[in-house]
Amino acid sequence: MVSVFRRLLCIVAAFAAAAHAQQWTPFAIPNGFSFVVGAGDSPVLLAVQFDPDKAVRSADGGRTWTPIDVAGERPIAFLASPTDGNVFYALVGSTRLAVEPPPRSLYRSDDAGRTWQLVTPRIQTPAGAVIENLAIGASPDLIYGSRMVSSICFTGSCSFAGAEGYLSTDGGRTWRKSDPPAGTGAHRATPSVSDPAVAYAANYKGLFRSVDQGATWQLVLEPPADAFIYERQVLVDRVDPSIVYGRFGTGPEIWITEDGGRNWRTTRLDMPEGWQWLIADPVEAGRVYAVGALGTIQESRDKGRSWQAVAQSAGTAATNVNNTKPMMAIENGRRVVYSATGKGSQRVVLFDPGAVASDLWWNPAESGWGLSITRHASGQLFAVWFSYDAQGDPTWRVMPGGSWSDARTFSATIYETRGPAFFSGPPFDPSRVTVTPVGEATFVFDDGSNALFRHRLADGTAGESRITRQLFGPPADASLLDYGDLWWNPVASGWGVAVSQQYANVFAVLFVYDEAGRPTWAVMPDAVHGGRDLGSGVVYGFHGGLYTTKGPPSSAPYDPARVVVTSVGRATLRFDNSTYAAGGLTYEAFGRLRTEPLARQPF
Repeated sequence: MVSVFRRLLCIVAAFAAAAHAQQWTPFAIPNGFSFVVGAGDSPVLLAVQFDPDKAVRSADGGRTWTPIDVAGERPIAFLASPTDGNVFYALVGSTRLAVEPPPRSLYRSDDAGRTWQLVTPRIQTPAGAVIENLAIGASPDLIYGSRMVSSICFTGSCSFAGAEGYLSTDGGRTWRKSDPPAGTGAHRATPSVSDPAVAYAANYKGLFRSVDQGATWQLVLEPPADAFIYERQVLVDRVDPSIVYGRFGTGPEIWITEDGGRNWRTTRLDMPEGWQWLIADPVEAGRVYAVGALGTIQESRDKGRSWQAVAQSAGTAATNVNNTKPMMAIENGRRVVYSATGKGSQRVVLFDPGAVASDLWWNPAESGWGLSITRHASGQLFAVWFSYDAQGDPTWRVMPGGSWSDARTFSATIYETRGPAFFSGPPFDPSRVTVTPVGEATFVFDDGSNALFRHRLADGTAGESRITRQLFGPPADASLLDYGDLWWNPVASGWGVAVSQQYANVFAVLFVYDEAGRPTWAVMPDAVHGGRDLGSGVVYGFHGGLYTTKGPPSSAPYDPARVVVTSVGRATLRFDNSTYAAGGLTYEAFGRLRTEPLARQPF
């Protein structure tokens, strides 16, 4: 017998496995500037605004800014520690081009930019040469830099033939040489932010790696003939320093190593607008982003093997006016990308549909109804809506397919089914199940645990409600396997069990049919691990009471006081730990003791 739910999946459009792009939005600092984003869950932003000429600070994601004073000096740029959200550096000095780069002072803040202390009045080598191109490593005191070596100078301006690398381990106070083999071009070190011993540096000769904090360097990649590694395109994974991405020239190819440079592979990333920057994910290894010239963002979660769009074009150039790449921060669990252009500054929140939690969802002010939302690894959702009909009897409707219209909005057709009685009568006959579309639903997710649920049914009734994940399982042993999923009997499709698990507790909803063939549901709201199996008496699985409810219809204002709960028996859910995909339901209810096999529902 063909699965009813599989037929449902064929009726509706295929799920969009990728999140479609979120829009860029301006944030409130115009007129071009250089900026940095701090580390941490609520990062601080520091910026140098050019017109009017001032330094500013934001603690709310760029929405509001306040002036800051760096010892009465005017910074030309800020640097942020990638590991400590309180540590920032400020460079003070001239930006003019000359035979030698102009001297610059270095200031440091240990309170997220509120106050500043002078580190050194001149960032220089032991011989007195100016050091620039600073990059902070895994420790806030670990700073790499380089001294530019001039070549041909004319009317006070120079071209540069190369660079010498230097390293400070005391926050910029003193410096020692840390120089890969010189090439005929400048290099800029790219330190690991997870391992203080590891850094990479590139020049015309290739890409070099150090595993001893810059004391020695080894060539790990030679560029193709007549190609140049842009040092700004050497990207080290923020979690795993053995994962590195390199770009030669301006083409679509990316060179990738997963073992610190011993082996390399290439991938091709094509964007119609061209792409300019790579950004490593701040918290997840192997996750990387490419930002296009107009703001389109592509994401890879498999170390560059496959890509999908997560942000739409901004419509204007997304390159910073000071050639500073866009930056990513984790703000309250959400990934946010910041960029500044000649057209103004912009930010985009990269909502992740994969973060939508498989769980029981409800409105705490409307207790008595809810939704089971199941998410699979592909990002696909399967929702079951448990509510009440016009007579106040429990009913359920299913949303087995749909599509993401943008990064936050998921829409689906609502179906209603009818079938043979489950708790009474002969064994379940799936051929008697019928499926009818009855409306449309939309979920607008704020994040992985909060959303707005809208519905419109064919009879004209409509409504919307805020929903959130229902927290029912107190923190306990987290080592238990997670059985949260949609479960069914593949040879008796048309009914199922939505299992939500939090630690050692399970909240399960059986969506079945009554004696008249109408959809009805029963709930196990307090099943605990280690319950006694009703069939064998063995302590096994999750055991709890089984209940039915009556309540106000979804077509009227919801009054939780009208919900009536009736105990109808008890049940046990058991799972096969050897396969992790099979199980069974034993219930003693409505005068019957019965066992049904279960398996995870594929979709």
